[in-house]
Amino acid sequence: HQIELYECESTNALCKIKESFNGFTEELCLELGKIKNPTSNLADICEKFIFMIYGRPCESWGKFREYTLKFKEVKGKMADFCPEALNDEIRTHLLPLWKNYGNLQGKIHKISKGATIILDFVKYGVEYKI
Repeated sequence: HQIELYECESTNALCKIKESFNGFTEELCLELGKIKNPTSNLADICEKFIFMIYGRPCESWGKFREYTLKFKEVKGKMADFCPEALNDEIRTHLLPLWKNYGNLQGKIHKISKGATIILDFVKYGVEYKI
């Protein structure tokens, strides 16, 4: 039963990753880039999302805003994302978002639908690996 449960949870996580991928549109990406003074939670989510899909840290909100102008590249990185390949360093960096998902979701859903989708993408990417 444990193996079946794991397979079900893994399949669910992959489905949620795909849903997040499909829901993240250029319009939502550009909307995120227009935010000049994000909350610390919003900045943290977006910067960790870039770390997750690019494999290198995003140092600042200004840097993240530059990524929002490269939607096709970001979407390509999301498409290429393989949760099986998520390394321990990045996963450890993302764990606080996964652990605080409910609290963060409640705070950012009022601010940005795009950030809500990004948070889902990160959450299920980490969840698949756990």
